[in-house]
Amino acid sequence: MSQHSNDSESEGRSQASSRASSRRNSLAEDVVEEHELEQEDEDSIFKLEMAQLDPAAAKRREEEQAQFYTPVDQHRAVSNLVFYSIMMFLFPLGVMFGSYHAIFIDYFGYDSSTASLYAGISAAVAVIITMICFVLTAYFEEVEAEKKKLEKKNE
Repeated sequence: MSQHSNDSESEGRSQASSRASSRRNSLAEDVVEEHELEQEDEDSIFKLEMAQLDPAAAKRREEEQAQFYTPVDQHRAVSNLVFYSIMMFLFPLGVMFGSYHAIFIDYFGYDSSTASLYAGISAAVAVIITMICFVLTAYFEEVEAEKKKLEKKNE
């Protein structure tokens, strides 16, 4: 009976050892992959830095930017940034103040601390809505710029 239990114990140890070995191999493969990705990132950063040092490459890049991102596009991008920055401040404050007084105090009749809590949650939702609108606006601007870029390349 003790021989059978020793065999099962050694079998269990060998299986555990095998699992540990496979985990080590998997971890080693992950480390190698991660190192390769880091090397690729370093190479692309090096190429980017070299392109920035090359005046001809910088001029080509500026010409390409000017071709696809006109001053009107740049003005629109800065205007949107300023607009959404102001909205990020004013919209949540307005929502908080308005919902606190008009909705939670006057309409629902909550006490001041409960109304403040719900008004704060409303303001947080207003911030999230503002951020989503900004991201969507920026995304659609970029989509429009890509369409212009493709149209100019096709011409």
